[in-house]
Amino acid sequence: MKHNLVIFAALALQTFAVPWGTNYRAAKWAKRDKFDAFGWTLRNGTSNNGQGNGPMYSPIPSTLEQNPSYQAVTDFDFNSLQVGIHQEYLELDLFNYGLVRFSEKAFLDYGLTRDEIHLIRFFAQQEIGHAEVVSHMLGPNAAKPCKYAYNFNNIGEYFDFCQRVTRYGESGVYGFLPLLENRAVAQILLQSITTE
Repeated sequence: MKHNLVIFAALALQTFAVPWGTNYRAAKWAKRDKFDAFGWTLRNGTSNNGQGNGPMYSPIPSTLEQNPSYQAVTDFDFNSLQVGIHQEYLELDLFNYGLVRFSEKAFLDYGLTRDEIHLIRFFAQQEIGHAEVVSHMLGPNAAKPCKYAYNFNNIGEYFDFCQRVTRYGESGVYGFLPLLENRAVAQILLQSITTE
């Protein structure tokens, strides 16, 4: 452990080390006169208001929406939610499949307790809620569950596959979340993904 920490510290120092005598002054073409809301410097005449002191983007307002609509607004929203519901269906089927395929005795022999086996059931029940909320946001055009075929033969491979599938789903949702037009939909997805 101590050896790994020393190697990590050495790599970190090497990564952030600055060679002596290096001139880091900005080139003339990169001179900036004003700052945007995030502290990035902007060239004069490049902001939205043409004076160099406004933001370079159209920020989403942070006001509370009194009557939010939990429906897909754009094609991107709709297609992203379709990806999300396929992911939820896969996770739901995967957790239930493992509970059916492997006996309680097999899980206990693998080293799990009955509480941990129950936790897998809880994960499956949780995915029911996730699939329902996404399907309600999509409406009647929501994708339907598929028949899945899995390529694992023992409980260790099952857990490995479950971890990969859930990580893929979480990272996928976190990836498209800030790009959704409807912020109410994004908030619901954020709440569902952070409970996994």
